[in-house]
Amino acid sequence: MNISSDVLTTLYAQGTAVAFVLGLMLLSVYIRKRERPDSKIFFAMCVDCIIMCVFLSINVLMRYRDFPGARLITLISMTASELTIVMFLLTWLNFVDYMIYGSNDHILRHIKAYSVPVYIEAGLYLINLFTNLVFKFGIVFTVNDDLIYRRCPGFFVTKLIEIAYAVATIAMIVRFRKRTKAPVFIKISPFMIPLVLGSVVSIVSDYSAHSLGIAVGLIMLHFSMMDGFCYVDERYGCYNRAYLSYVGNFAKKKGISGGTGIVFEVEDKLKEFSDILRDEKPANADVVYMGDGRFIMISGTQRKSSVEMLIELISEACEENSIRFRSTYGIREKDEASKAFLERLLAGLK
Repeated sequence: MNISSDVLTTLYAQGTAVAFVLGLMLLSVYIRKRERPDSKIFFAMCVDCIIMCVFLSINVLMRYRDFPGARLITLISMTASELTIVMFLLTWLNFVDYMIYGSNDHILRHIKAYSVPVYIEAGLYLINLFTNLVFKFGIVFTVNDDLIYRRCPGFFVTKLIEIAYAVATIAMIVRFRKRTKAPVFIKISPFMIPLVLGSVVSIVSDYSAHSLGIAVGLIMLHFSMMDGFCYVDERYGCYNRAYLSYVGNFAKKKGISGGTGIVFEVEDKLKEFSDILRDEKPANADVVYMGDGRFIMISGTQRKSSVEMLIELISEACEENSIRFRSTYGIREKDEASKAFLERLLAGLK
């Protein structure tokens, strides 16, 4: 069986992408252990990339085949490969959301809006599959007699939808930084640049390079996040004490004043308690483990009534899990130093 050079090039690209992603998954403790929600989402992006490569490989291997059902297999595989792209972008948006807000609840509140483009594309591709099978023409793509991919006008609609996801992630980070002025441990350019380059190559040529762009982007994204890992307590999935020093220096550098802190002290079930704090916290708050069973939740300035309501919600969740805790809170004064504020908070538990 003779394989053309364009097919071999595409297969090499998919094989390289799979090798890159599998290597990352095996070597990265962050991905392999999947102890934090963001690492689970990152793992899902890696799996999605591998699945994408499998379907793209099937697409090119089916070229010039003429056995019964070859066209059906090609159309289904092409539809699946296109859907994995938009599903990947949805997962990427969820990943960015969690990295800047650190809240599962925030994702759940917005997941319906995030998923609308997926529903639109899925509808377009299902209609496209139907028209290709029944009427022999497509609205997004079709295949010629050699089972080679050919774009239709709807193709550009799907690309606009996928670009919208990329723009949404940038807008999310910009809006978060403008609203909270909080540090963000994610840089999207190391991921977006290879992704865009791979997509451009795929659009202007017959080579499917976006999966390779995604694979390289995932590796670069992972390394760009390494600085933030030193502030994470892997046992409890929240920040460690070093993060408080970082935030204090960051606030001083940016001229940020004010803030709210809630200190919790718990004797056992620390992992379960940490999960509750991360689930119940406001989107602009961070949870830090101080050691000796003490956690602190820091955020922008909040009203006393809001803080007390939050503590009540946490208390109700803890009762369901038979967890008992002590707590105190304080609001940082305008000219109060970060260290003095922290000492005042901790003193409230004595």
